Amino acid sequence: MGIGLSAAGIALTATVLAVAWIVIRPMLPDLQNRGDDFDPSIWIGKPVPDMTLTALDGRTIRSVDWKGHPVVLDMWASWHPACESAVPDFTRLVAETATQGVQVLAVSFEDAADLGEFRTNSAINYPIVATTNLPAPFGQVDTVPTTFFINADGVIRDVRIGYDGYDTLKQCALDRSAPVVAKDEDHANP
Repeated sequence: MGIGLSAAGIALTATVLAVAWIVIRPMLPDLQNRGDDFDPSIWIGKPVPDMTLTALDGRTIRSVDWKGHPVVLDMWASWHPACESAVPDFTRLVAETATQGVQVLAVSFEDAADLGEFRTNSAINYPIVATTNLPAPFGQVDTVPTTFFINADGVIRDVRIGYDGYDTLKQCALDRSAPVVAKDEDHANP
């Protein structure tokens, strides 16, 4: 009788989890269908498209204003463990590269209210944008974190999928060399 009850309990649990997944999944951000097999290498060496974004603090951010400054644009999600664990490194990057003019921007496809709560509970010293309407290549990103390194001329110099740690982040942010297409094995798994 005990085995029968255990089997029934397992079956019931599996059914409840399956139903919960069917009900909850449509409410989650659909990052898997954001882009059509996003290939960052085709964007390296191309100019950043004109765009105007509004940060959570109300500030207007325009890509045309980035000229003359290297920019690190991080596509991320507050619910993603690798993204969340990288926040202190991005904060450190802003503090350590202020004299070099590096600008950092975090962009998420999440709801602004959720991100506002995250921002309030974190010591973030760079703008965060919540949007679902971005031009390519940013609107095509299908994996978080994906970080774009944009040179002072407004050209995408590198794109990193996954997070490789602070040293790589800082090196890429300060790199002034010509754009180079990175190989997939150069990136950590997200």
